[in-house]
Amino acid sequence: MDDATSWRADVAREQRWRAESYLGRNTPLSAEARRAFKGLGFYPIDPRFRLRDVKLERHAQPKPGNLGSTGPDAVAMLEVGVVRFALLGEACALKVFAPAPGEAAEDYLLIPFRDATSGDGTYGAGRYLDLEPNVADRYEIDFNRAYHPYCAHDDAWSCTLPPPDNRLPVKVEAGERL
Repeated sequence: MDDATSWRADVAREQRWRAESYLGRNTPLSAEARRAFKGLGFYPIDPRFRLRDVKLERHAQPKPGNLGSTGPDAVAMLEVGVVRFALLGEACALKVFAPAPGEAAEDYLLIPFRDATSGDGTYGAGRYLDLEPNVADRYEIDFNRAYHPYCAHDDAWSCTLPPPDNRLPVKVEAGERL
């Protein structure tokens, strides 16, 4: 299987897993939200939204994230750096965050973002991308893996909001959609 075919299969598998997780016994949805839930939707998988070998420009010291939330229970985050890339011919930059010490059971990086589809095709408050930290700080930024936070489907959840600077000037018609 070539890289493109393998990648598409992996993204499709992740999307199926995400969709199934909302329907199973361990769903993040409350009983009320489950009754109204119509399932997850995704844009077609598109290689234009898969960016390889993007360098995380780390800050010398992480900064308090100062991220808003949809409620009182958002995870305290630290701004660790920024990723810069071109997307659909536009120069873009997004701040990257990590949970503050003691806030999460696993180590991960979060890129909360909004784009020109926010509120018109995707959740208005934004979507997320997760990255697994690595020593080289080089990442695949794959918007086909973008997902809505739980609060997009259930008001019982409190979710971290993207900072104002994390708004992309293009329509990211990839990943989860409404």
